[in-house]
Amino acid sequence: MARTGGYGAKDASGNFYFKAMGDGEIVLGNTSDDIIQITGSVEQQGTSLKISGDDTRIKINADTNSHPGLEFYENGTRKWITYSNYTNDNLTFKTNSTDIMSITQDGKVGIGTDAPDYTLDVAGNIGVDQYIYHNGDADTYINFTDDEDKVIFKVGNKTMFTLHEKGSAPHEVTINDGGNNVDFVVKGNGSNEGNPLFKCDASTGRVGINGVGSPSVELEVDGTIKGDYYVTAPTATDLGSGTSASLTPSTSLHFLDADSVTLATGKDYFEITLADGTTDGQHLQLAITTAANNPVKIMGDTGGDKAQGTVSFSGAALNGQTVSFPNVGGSTTYVVTWDETQAAGNFSVPDGTSVTAGIGGAGTANDMGFVMYSAIETGISAASWPFTLVGTYGGGATVTLAQASAGTSGNQTITENSDNTTVTGFSGGTELVEGSINSTYGVELSNADAATQGAHFVWDDTSEQWQIIAGTQLTS
Repeated sequence: MARTGGYGAKDASGNFYFKAMGDGEIVLGNTSDDIIQITGSVEQQGTSLKISGDDTRIKINADTNSHPGLEFYENGTRKWITYSNYTNDNLTFKTNSTDIMSITQDGKVGIGTDAPDYTLDVAGNIGVDQYIYHNGDADTYINFTDDEDKVIFKVGNKTMFTLHEKGSAPHEVTINDGGNNVDFVVKGNGSNEGNPLFKCDASTGRVGINGVGSPSVELEVDGTIKGDYYVTAPTATDLGSGTSASLTPSTSLHFLDADSVTLATGKDYFEITLADGTTDGQHLQLAITTAANNPVKIMGDTGGDKAQGTVSFSGAALNGQTVSFPNVGGSTTYVVTWDETQAAGNFSVPDGTSVTAGIGGAGTANDMGFVMYSAIETGISAASWPFTLVGTYGGGATVTLAQASAGTSGNQTITENSDNTTVTGFSGGTELVEGSINSTYGVELSNADAATQGAHFVWDDTSEQWQIIAGTQLTS
């Protein structure tokens, strides 16, 4: 571009050291070592200051014990300052009045502090969107996942552990979340048997405690294990060769030998009566450790039998004769009346306590047995008589019936005013006695096939019974 005229000043060699050109350009100096010294302030009205050349710099040379730096203004208001602090030679960044960040001469950066101890020292909180990486190792990082309540720690692309606050409890801290061969080890101080204090071996699925670094079984402890109820030395009990036994829990685990037990007459099980517990929440586990030669059970409730009676015939009865059955307690009597004018098998219910039974044509004892069975069945179904028939009628001259509820008050006298008729009164009724376990018929420890099972109970002071946590309850 052609220049217009201007003016300037030359040195002794004839070189311009000052030129003011007609287009507004001013040139100061001729060589790189020329110095321009200004006493006072320089104000740049334009929007930029350009310095060109190789390795160009702006040098700010302040007096001793001063703070050389740069200030940044907006419309006359100072916003930021960066300066060299002569008290510690830090390069400091501050707002108009507050130090924000300092860089020391040895390359440490402090945010919120002018005396950083580390390469980056933050005196305050740090926010991270998702990842914190280990430099040079992209597979090692902390991941604050998109799920804002989950943090994953990975080393060498193996998930060492995960912290997860779920939408609802329980929340989780998971070791080896990736299912790798990552052992979990807790070191001790060597005050007991040594290190490791605790080790989970991922490759074998085993746990070692108190110096067991290579556990040989699922749980191996070099030392003593103690527990209030669950973990303790077991008690071994030989049930002997009798038909029953009583067992008092002395520990929380009893191993039972049942290879010689026998059965009492009419019994299907060798019966163990379990003593009461001593402490609320006390646990008891029972297991037969030998092949049982007979079924074994823990006794449930005892007694509670319903009284039974019978009516038997040796021939036909006569018209108008009766058989009477009192209920439990004897407050009401239920009567069957024979009627020769009605054919056998015809019945009527005059009221709630009476049944009229036709016996026309019933000439044998078995005929009368059928009519008696059917008459009581009619009273039960049509008038809610408080009895049950024992078994189904399959022929025969004898009918057996039972009171509707258990107890000794069911032991009542059956009366008859009937030819060729014999009765035995209600008997055998017993009161129900609750057993020490919360089961009517008991819990099976060994069945008829000699298959053994265990049982787990916990004592409840309120009910004063062993509550069943695990075990096979009998239903009859």
